[in-house]
Amino acid sequence: MKIQSVEKSLFESMKSNLPPFVRPYYQEPLIIQNGSGANLCDTSGVTYLDAYCGVATAILGHRAAIVDNAAVEQIRKFGHISHIYINPSEISYSEHLLSHVGDNLDKVFFVNSGSEAVDLALCLAKGFSRGGDIIALKDSYHGGSYLSKCVTGLSNWSFPDCEIPGIHHCMTPKCHGCTHSSTCKVDSEAPCIQELVNTVRSSNPECIREKSIPIVIIEPVLGVGGVIIPPPAYFNALNELQAAGEIILIADEVQTGFGRCGCQGSDSDNMILFGSQLFGLKPDIIALGKGIANGYPLGAVAMSSEIADSGREILHFNTFGGHPVSIAAAMATLSELIADKIPRRVHHAGKILMESLHDSMKSPLDDNFFDLRGTGFFIGLETPSRTHALAIMEKTRKKGLLLGLGGISGNTIRIEPPLIFSVDQCLCAAEILSAAVSEVI
Repeated sequence: MKIQSVEKSLFESMKSNLPPFVRPYYQEPLIIQNGSGANLCDTSGVTYLDAYCGVATAILGHRAAIVDNAAVEQIRKFGHISHIYINPSEISYSEHLLSHVGDNLDKVFFVNSGSEAVDLALCLAKGFSRGGDIIALKDSYHGGSYLSKCVTGLSNWSFPDCEIPGIHHCMTPKCHGCTHSSTCKVDSEAPCIQELVNTVRSSNPECIREKSIPIVIIEPVLGVGGVIIPPPAYFNALNELQAAGEIILIADEVQTGFGRCGCQGSDSDNMILFGSQLFGLKPDIIALGKGIANGYPLGAVAMSSEIADSGREILHFNTFGGHPVSIAAAMATLSELIADKIPRRVHHAGKILMESLHDSMKSPLDDNFFDLRGTGFFIGLETPSRTHALAIMEKTRKKGLLLGLGGISGNTIRIEPPLIFSVDQCLCAAEILSAAVSEVI
């Protein structure tokens, strides 16, 4: 009774003090007491398998000792100093990070979050492109700042009356449920690709660098939009437009970065960490966040020297960006990802998770009642409606599994566990989720 009284008091305080757009999951929101690895424990003492890890952020698990110890060690040295002084750890981490983002990106600036990273990436691209139009996808999500919300395509996450001119939203390259699926060959003539090309060329008819250059921003896997992976032909079209100098390409890797998509390679020196690498893109700018520091607040923008130099005359400053404690956590996180070859393990375990889910939900998937898609530990289960998705999540919560929600209509269950998820935990999660689906349908 005492615990219930405390919970009730917390709920009432939350409603009184926080704005109404703060909406915790579940009919009876969880109050977390502690966490460790892939588990969270609530105030009632119930332990859950966490397959959403702080919205895909605690990639090495909760209370990862290697990360927390690095943060504590930095706290004992000094805390906030900002960019008016040099933090040796920031320089070391910059070198380490840039050695993995791609050989065409050789400058990086640190901010506090993925939203800030996207915002700065767009500003830099705008300056370099001489004010080019911005092109995004209709089901995209790019952050919570004013600019990133205007660029976001998902209507429930964007500003309905954005006053920034020159922002276009193109058809999302999603094959499941596409109205053109019966006739589309998913090649360069696909309607989604044709719309992209036409939008690029109509916003800059001359397509030459002396004029403004359109900016295309894309998530290699659309996360909030429902874990949508564009087909290879779409990535090929982006590469061709970029190679011809027709676009500036920004990869929003806030969710896809740092091993979440998995990789097959075993060479730690060439470990694939980012979705753009996995799908063959070489963006001009990459925006990073979420898992970069295992939950400590940090974001980053990696860019080419050419783009960095174009901003030489612009005064830009971020008071807390690259906070020493977050940088220490980020260095520990990246070092662990590489040393333990975690993206390769994610590829292996992710395949087992997908196969187990597919085998246990064969009937609804074969009937196209549900759609299962993803790569690595970035998996989405599209259900017929938001009502179905919420009912399934309530069931899995009661069975001890925590999941996320996304999709155009909030009808896609997102499975994005910490990258340390074991094969046994994958099988357990698949068993719980498939049981919940069976009970709901």
